[in-house]
Amino acid sequence: MATYQSSIDALFPEIKTQASKTDKKTAELFGKQVGVSALGSFFAGIGSGLFKIPEGLFSLGANLIDLGADTNTAAEVEEFFAKINPFDEYADATAAGKISEVITNLALPVGVAAKVAGTLTKGALAAKRSGKYFKVLDDEGLPVLESLRKGQKATDPKRLAQLNIKGKAAEYGAAALAGGAAESAFVADIEKIGSFGDLFGGGPTAMERGEEYDPDRELLNRLKLGIEGVAFTGILSGAGAGIRQLADSTKAGRVAKTKVGRALDYVSQRFRPRSGKNPQYFKTEMEYKGNVAADRNAMEDVAMKLNDQMDSVLPFYDSWIYARKNPAAAKAALSKQLNETILSDLNENTIKFGLTDAINPQTGEILKTAAGKNKQVLRVIIPEISAAQAKKVDNLFRQTGDKFGQKFTKEQRKEVIGNLNDMRKGWGKLLEIEGRSLDVTRPIEGGKSVLDRWKELMPQLLTERLDAGYKVFGNSSIKLADNIAPTREVIRQAEKDLKAIAENLPTPVRLTTPEVQSLVEKIWRTAKIEKGFGLANKGSVLFKMSTKERSNFIQKSFADKAAKYSDVQLGQLTDESQAAIKKLLGKDESVMSSIIEGTNALSTVIRRDQHYADQLINSNNIKVARAAKINEFVKQGMSAEEAAAKAPIQTYFDTEAELLKATGARPGDYRQIGALTGRGQEGIEQINPLTDRSKIRARLEGEIDPKTGKPIWKEEPQQILRTPSKGELLIDYQAGIGRQGDETFEQFVKRNKDEALVEVANINPLIGKWTLNGNADALYNVNKNIVNPDSGWGARLYANAILYPKATSQMAKTILAPFTHMRNFLSAGAFSTANGIIPFIGPGEGAARKALRAIQLGPRTKEGNAIYQELLRRGVVNSQVQLADLKALLKDVNFGSYLGSKNAFNKLAKGLSRIKRFSQDAYTAEDDFWKIYSYFKEQDRLFAAYKKAGIAEGSNFTNAAGNVVKFNRETIKDEAASIVRNNIPNYASVSDFVKGLRQYPVGNFVSFPAEIMRTGTNIVQRGLDEMFYTVKLPNGKVVRPLRSIGLQRLTGMAVTTSAVPYAAVAMGKALYDVSQDELEAIRRYVADWSKNSTLIPLRDEEGKLEYIDFSHMNAYDTLTRPIQTLINRVQSGEQDKDGIMDDFIMGLVESTKELALPFVSESIWTEALSDLYMRGGETRDGFRVYNENDSAGNQIYNSLAHLVKSQAPLNYKQLERLGLAMKPIDSEGRFDKRGREYELGNEALGMIGARSIKVEPEKSIAYKIADYSKGTRQSKALFTSTVLKGGPISPSEIYDAYLNANRGLFEVQKTMAADINAAKILGMTDDQMEEEVADRLGGINFEALEENIFRPMKITPKTFESMEDIATQLGIANPLEAVIDTLEELQESLSEYSLSNERLPDIENPFDLPLLSGVINPITPAALPPLPNPNLATGTQFGGNVLTGVNEADRFAALFPGDELGKLAANKRTTPRTV
Repeated sequence: MATYQSSIDALFPEIKTQASKTDKKTAELFGKQVGVSALGSFFAGIGSGLFKIPEGLFSLGANLIDLGADTNTAAEVEEFFAKINPFDEYADATAAGKISEVITNLALPVGVAAKVAGTLTKGALAAKRSGKYFKVLDDEGLPVLESLRKGQKATDPKRLAQLNIKGKAAEYGAAALAGGAAESAFVADIEKIGSFGDLFGGGPTAMERGEEYDPDRELLNRLKLGIEGVAFTGILSGAGAGIRQLADSTKAGRVAKTKVGRALDYVSQRFRPRSGKNPQYFKTEMEYKGNVAADRNAMEDVAMKLNDQMDSVLPFYDSWIYARKNPAAAKAALSKQLNETILSDLNENTIKFGLTDAINPQTGEILKTAAGKNKQVLRVIIPEISAAQAKKVDNLFRQTGDKFGQKFTKEQRKEVIGNLNDMRKGWGKLLEIEGRSLDVTRPIEGGKSVLDRWKELMPQLLTERLDAGYKVFGNSSIKLADNIAPTREVIRQAEKDLKAIAENLPTPVRLTTPEVQSLVEKIWRTAKIEKGFGLANKGSVLFKMSTKERSNFIQKSFADKAAKYSDVQLGQLTDESQAAIKKLLGKDESVMSSIIEGTNALSTVIRRDQHYADQLINSNNIKVARAAKINEFVKQGMSAEEAAAKAPIQTYFDTEAELLKATGARPGDYRQIGALTGRGQEGIEQINPLTDRSKIRARLEGEIDPKTGKPIWKEEPQQILRTPSKGELLIDYQAGIGRQGDETFEQFVKRNKDEALVEVANINPLIGKWTLNGNADALYNVNKNIVNPDSGWGARLYANAILYPKATSQMAKTILAPFTHMRNFLSAGAFSTANGIIPFIGPGEGAARKALRAIQLGPRTKEGNAIYQELLRRGVVNSQVQLADLKALLKDVNFGSYLGSKNAFNKLAKGLSRIKRFSQDAYTAEDDFWKIYSYFKEQDRLFAAYKKAGIAEGSNFTNAAGNVVKFNRETIKDEAASIVRNNIPNYASVSDFVKGLRQYPVGNFVSFPAEIMRTGTNIVQRGLDEMFYTVKLPNGKVVRPLRSIGLQRLTGMAVTTSAVPYAAVAMGKALYDVSQDELEAIRRYVADWSKNSTLIPLRDEEGKLEYIDFSHMNAYDTLTRPIQTLINRVQSGEQDKDGIMDDFIMGLVESTKELALPFVSESIWTEALSDLYMRGGETRDGFRVYNENDSAGNQIYNSLAHLVKSQAPLNYKQLERLGLAMKPIDSEGRFDKRGREYELGNEALGMIGARSIKVEPEKSIAYKIADYSKGTRQSKALFTSTVLKGGPISPSEIYDAYLNANRGLFEVQKTMAADINAAKILGMTDDQMEEEVADRLGGINFEALEENIFRPMKITPKTFESMEDIATQLGIANPLEAVIDTLEELQESLSEYSLSNERLPDIENPFDLPLLSGVINPITPAALPPLPNPNLATGTQFGGNVLTGVNEADRFAALFPGDELGKLAANKRTTPRTV
């Protein structure tokens, strides 16, 4: 039968009992010889911490007994628990185990005690509310509730607030006191844990320590720990309550009310995915973006196919053979013909309209009307390409193929026409969305319905919308007009046309040549695409014109409207003026223009309007459901006020009062859509003759101008007038224009517009509604970036000097680096494993096949495109975080417009653009593959789990999100998509604030670490939710359908983030016989960015140590690095005697720094600049960029080369090493400039980030010595810079400056001593040490460092003389004379202080005291008691002969009673000496 201990041993098989219990030395045996894994020790720490809780309580009792009875009961308690606690030695073997043990020992009893005390206090307050318990008093000492019961302002919110504040204070105070008491009572080993006082080097809560057991000291230390516990438990309780209140408020769409809540909300908004938007807005916005992305993907697919088909009849490259046949012109002719064909026959006679059954997208079922009939929705049928048009395409393609010797088959001809028809079908689908939003029942003039009128106008409107392309803007709507320069002939023609138009006005205007030249140049230079309202990215062409110029070319009907805006719209000009400017800007007649620009414009406007409508529909649905939810909460026992506060609320409100009541907002928290603000008019679009929805609406409605009695819209050729929108009426209303008395805005609208038209005549149905600022900002798309298209010269200079090179350097190191693509693909696989999905194993083997077909790289299929477009709509794909960050930054700096601005660079710019596009597509595909794969795998296991649990397909059930859904494939797809969006990094979920950080000179791809933190947390949360999620079946049985998936997910996360890295390190240590000391020594000789990485140790064939930085391959390094940093800090502080708490806190500080590093560290480009201009030609790692004594020319050359390296693409360094490794073994060319040789296999592994790096302390130690020398100089300067300022200085200031300098020196020497010791461990020989270190440091310094002995600062004669000179100039005595003897005494005493101590002792300044009593109060070890011999304190206040007649040993014992090493050294010198 197994014993208790053997059962425990079985949990940790790497540890076997190798000695008797009495002979075990845990730190030596289990930490060094056996090598407990950090993971095993961590879990042992949790078990040991649980045993420590009762041990602490019994130890407290023993301390009290021992204090009164002079016994040692505490030792018996400790021995008893040592026998029954099987985990303590395992826990104590590693830093990870110590941390988990301390946290368990502290957190569990403190948390339980605080919760119990808080609950009891809350109950007491509830009793008080009923008059049954103690009284809560107001500020005047009067009982608050008593006066309320007597009817004195029972509803006074101020007095109620007093009660709430005092009640909460009592609740938190009780919790804090209980937490502090628990911390004091249940901690087993007080001195082992330590306190915050230890961290700060003293103070009232610093632990007192001693070699012997002292119950008085033990109880005092417990009291100190309890005092700290009270403070920190109270802080945590308050913060926790604030976080809970914030969560409740933001989930329901309300505003946090307290200052703490508002502060937390301010921070939360900057990091949560939806930023300041409420959840409903964010959900609808994501659907909008997904729909637009799917539309664009479909049109890009058609465009790419047509482009390939045109290229198939053209020569492969422009050789001289075909130069005279002009292939470019031939392709332009093909494109023009295709454009004519795709736009042909789009008229009222060919476009057909019908009805079809409406389908529920969630269930796939046909929707029913109230009468039970199938609900019908609009269907738009655009005819296929006619035979005549198909023949034109066929003839031109065959002729072009014959001209260039290329065949054009019958199958190819069918594919071309098929692609054109596919695009036309897509337009029909978009038009159906628009048509279905119309009120088909309400008649308008002439007895026609709105739908009838829409059918008449739609063909013309469709053609106008699709005719949206201009060559001037290239392939991007954000590019300015310098992308393609007009020819001289085009410019001259534009000048001639505009001059003629002005001369033919009713009142002729004669423009001079300079005037017309200036006008044409201005139009060209300022031309841009209108961004439109809110989410729209496409619109009309805008440009600048002066007031005088406008009067010549703008239609008179637009004059007043145009005067309100700084830009002129092309559609506002007269017909002749529009025609002339279209020629100037290069109206694009290619098929690519109609497909890409036209479809994009069509999709953006229709999807945008759909988004606005969905926003309002969802908001109104929530409003209707709110009352039912409140009733449900009241039935559950809540008060009406509590229920109203908990129930979700809508996004948009009809009145300000309604918003205030529901949200609790204050002025500044909200605003009205379309209202005037400090920035001017927001949310109101300018006229857009191509895409303006209100144009369609007004023409449909036949709206009449009440002033003239004529239609607002004059449907004359090329002339467009417009009715004022609701937003524009809001402006008039706010300004008081035409407003009558106190009428409301709705009444004002009713008077100024036909009431029946208000429902559908607005470009945005949300105008006039009230909402919170976060939603309004998103709707207006408020641009808070540093740089945007309208930035001034300062911002543009910043963009060119900093952001543009930052963007290109990031592009060079990611999408243009082939090895980075490999690492990107492999590391993205970790996202699947972290979710418990083992790649290519288990059910759903088709997931990989579907993912390969769907990714948008290489040949595309209809099936694959359909999958990808569905996933775009669900927000699953095309969201690679680093690439999206880069693309946004490239857009910020208008990438591509600079190279393309001159003809000489046009071809280069186009070539770079093609390379960049392919690289971006590849980077996206590498990420998309794993997202698509995970999506299908999640679907399969969710469906199987629900079915296995007994949930019938087609039945309703409550899912894990708390929503009632029907169990079918569609709902499973929704849930799988949600999991992928939330658990795998997704740029759409990055907060606006984090996205904006890209425009700062710090950080590289800051969105990625932010997403790793978000998704890592979500994985754990989802796993826990799945573990405990229950469903009640119709038969009453309660099942946990997702429990196994939750277990898989949590296991996958643990394995991916913890087990795999730890296993890799453990395997390296075991295979290559690397000790923990050697691994820690390696850390001292790796690059700064690798110090807290997961390092896998190796040895080469000669036994020399190497390492692989596993963090390069670990996508979750952002999560694990802070933990590793914390463990490293605690481990490095194991040798001190002041407990674990100070090391733990410093570890938290350092780990927080590691967590913030991706956001605040220099970007690639700014780091290169800083090396040159801020660090004086030296990198952060100490490498010299140039020699200051070199020639100016060489310094400039090396500096430029350093900057170029930051921009170099293609992993050129890795390629260079790979090239050297591939050369013959006997070739001299195998060595680089530093004489290093590279091994081919190792360099190949570097492609995936697994390259091993040699540890060469004999080369690296030179940099350590340089840092040591620099640190020594800077430390000594702390003294000299203070005492040699030139003014009077007191002895106290001199003493403090000397102490400060020595503190700095101690840290410098401690670091160097550790570096020397590490170098020896790593194999640096004595000869190498002598040559590389001793000769440079000096023999005396080297010996002291080698022996770990501190050498304090000596005050040089030169410093004494300089101070003497200053004193003479000031006419005073040299102040150093008053303190020199004391300083020499201190120097002598510190000269044997061990560098193994954590810091210098806490030394008090004797010149701040009347007598030299208690000069030294060291932190480590115990504080110094009063001097044992009163005769020792016979010196004068300011120096003199202090500590006269005391031998070295006695003096050291008095100054440092706890330093045994120092005592041994001091005992060697016992001859009395006067100082």
